[in-house]
Amino acid sequence: MGEVMLLRWPAESARRARYKAMGVLRILVIEGGAPAPICSDIREDWVRAPISDADLRARVATLSAKVEARRLPQIDPHGILRFSGRSTSVSPTETELMECLLRQFETLVPREELHDCLPEQVSEHNRNALDLHIMRLRRRIRPLGLVIRTVRGRGYMLQVTADESTTQTWARRRPRRTDSHDGSTPTGPQQASANETGAEVTQLRWPRTRRIAAG
Repeated sequence: MGEVMLLRWPAESARRARYKAMGVLRILVIEGGAPAPICSDIREDWVRAPISDADLRARVATLSAKVEARRLPQIDPHGILRFSGRSTSVSPTETELMECLLRQFETLVPREELHDCLPEQVSEHNRNALDLHIMRLRRRIRPLGLVIRTVRGRGYMLQVTADESTTQTWARRRPRRTDSHDGSTPTGPQQASANETGAEVTQLRWPRTRRIAAG
């Protein structure tokens, strides 16, 4: 789960722009009577001070959950596969296969289970039909940053490619604390980290935010 940075708004608008470019999750804490910002980025949300710890934890968990859900590939009934802001279309038969792979994303799916996802007439027509459709799917999904890996003698696994995984890891990495213009360590917000379920903020080390959160 990505870390969530807390930023004072509008005082730290410049840092907001930098974090947005880096793909960092962030919550803007509106101070005083400043108007609420327009948050069109799924990685951003806002709260108005004062706010209780419980409400802030809930907002952090919600933001993290939305971003995590966006990271999972999705396919609609019309065969449009979407992932990471990109999409491609697949055939009806390949849609059935993708649904099987997506239900166990990044987990081994046995060949027998995938074979059962093929229409009966397809599987009977060609004993190598599964391998043929997997080969076609691999070509289709490669531009989306997805790959179907073969687990020899057992089955297949749908995963994020190494390059895409690295990009997402970088997007969730905590920004360095030396990003102020004068090279000094900034005294602004610290991280608000969530546990694996995104249900709890484990740290709020920004004193000003702690006072705000305490309400």
